[in-house]
Amino acid sequence: MKNTLLKLFICIFLFLFQNILFAEEKTPDYKQLELLQKELNDKVSIYCSYKDDEIFAKINDVTVSYLDIKIGYTNMLKNHLQIYKEKPLNETIAKVYLDTMIERAINNKVLLQEIERLKMSPSEEAINKKLSEFKATMDEKKYETFLKWNQISEEELKKQLFFKEGTDIYFKFCDEKVSPPSEAVLKDFYEKNLAKFTTPSKIRYSIIKILNSDESPGTKSKNKETLEKVRKDILDKKQTFEFYAKNYSDEEATRKTGGDSGLINTSELSTYLKQINEFETGKLSEVTEFEDGCYIVRVNEKQKENIPSFEEVKDRINKYLAKVDIQNNRKKILDALKKNSNIVYLKK
Repeated sequence: MKNTLLKLFICIFLFLFQNILFAEEKTPDYKQLELLQKELNDKVSIYCSYKDDEIFAKINDVTVSYLDIKIGYTNMLKNHLQIYKEKPLNETIAKVYLDTMIERAINNKVLLQEIERLKMSPSEEAINKKLSEFKATMDEKKYETFLKWNQISEEELKKQLFFKEGTDIYFKFCDEKVSPPSEAVLKDFYEKNLAKFTTPSKIRYSIIKILNSDESPGTKSKNKETLEKVRKDILDKKQTFEFYAKNYSDEEATRKTGGDSGLINTSELSTYLKQINEFETGKLSEVTEFEDGCYIVRVNEKQKENIPSFEEVKDRINKYLAKVDIQNNRKKILDALKKNSNIVYLKK
């Protein structure tokens, strides 16, 4: 609900044009930005043929017109073109964005009506202060570009600031009435979600593997003999484990790293390697045969499974559940406000 149009504008602007405005060049390429703006506007224009005074819904005594959603809607379309290039924009997708903006506008107007009823509307002085704070985050040229890109005036920006400030005040008032989760609730969540807090056991190993080119006993015997010699050379320090792993191992995944697997969860080990959990760390294993060949392994590191106590994660659980409770309460409030409002959808 607090994902206001202003937040949408700012996120889209910063995400899409960070490379243009804040790249290595000290001076932003405004001409490039204008060309990009025109290109995107041309591409989305086919989905923006509504008249500004076209009414989509009524909430009590106020309406939701295309003008109310125009900026957010067109920015959603442009955002889609920039982010989801593999998923071309079409009428169906555009309709989803349109419906999303209509519903958001309804939510916003319902909230504003309640804020006005409770006399929680922010003052003009407070809004001007927020505007000054926002403008202070960028130089004048970038601010002008921000307005131009989002196709809004400073007055429209102030309206969005008014909404955000008003809902901040209103929801702070509502949030204070939400009781914190009890100790019993926290413990119940801990017990039911213990796996989420558990760090699984991990292992890091190095491997040299030789695969059998065929199933003949001779091939298997030769491969085992070769690996026995490799193992002896490593133990006698005639050559390093890493050298043989890089030049002779058939283990594609670890060949480039000298046989090193990196730290992985023990649950990710291949079936034929499960037994290395029992191997001694730092010691070179015997030549071990498996269905497809043979290998030698050196276990480099082991980390035991860690199950934190309730007290260790209590604060995390409390913060999470408190946030969930607040979000659920806000949804209930909005649902109740909408239920008690006379909302009529004129176009679907």
